[in-house]
Parts: sequence; C-alpha cells; structure tokens
Amino acid sequence: VKNIRAAMKKLQLERMPPENQPQARSLVVYIFCLIQEAMNSYGKKGFIDGKGIKLFQEVLISLGFPKTAQIMFSQWKEAMTPAEPAAAPENGADAAKDDKKKGKPDKKEDKKDKK
Repeated sequence: VKNIRAAMKKLQLERMPPENQPQARSLVVYIFCLIQEAMNSYGKKGFIDGKGIKLFQEVLISLGFPKTAQIMFSQWKEAMTPAEPAAAPENGADAAKDDKKKGKPDKKEDKKDKK
C-alpha cells in the first residue's frame, strides 16, 4: 500500500488529459476496493495495527475519500477496544493474588536484599 501511495503521487492524476480520465477513475476504484477488502478481511478481526490503519487512511484521503477513512478508523477502533476489556479480568485475578501475598514476605525480594 505504501508503494501504491507513492505511485499515485507520481502519476499526478489531477493533471491527466481528459481522454485518460476513465483509466484514472478505474485505477482509483480498484485501489479503493483493495483497501476496503483488506479492511473487511483483516481490520475487523484486529489483525491490522495502528501503522497499517494510518496508511489505509492516508491512501483513502489522498484519493478523495476522507469520510470513508474516518469511518474505517472508527470501525478499526471498535474492533480493537473489545480486546482490552478481556485482559481486565486477568489483571483482577493478579490483584487478588497480590492481596493474598501481602501478609507473606516475598522470597525473591529477600534473596535480592541478601546480595
């Protein structure tokens, strides 16, 4: 996708003659569909990281789809947030273990103090 963005800048689609506009339009549609498919396949499952979604947004904005880029980011953000609360109960279990250990000295800390 990085290479696509660079190539689109080099093409200067806005300066193309009118007879080449249909070709440029179909190229933009193909790139748009490629990004949408990647987002539908990988973004909603949380396989795209922050750098990837930023790159998708930059390409969509450069093609003239800023609203779609914003919607895509919000969908990605929703897909990423449910993963975080799932980790919260594990932290609660760790906190319960720490409460049990409060009355007992930690053996690891004692060994470090002896050195």
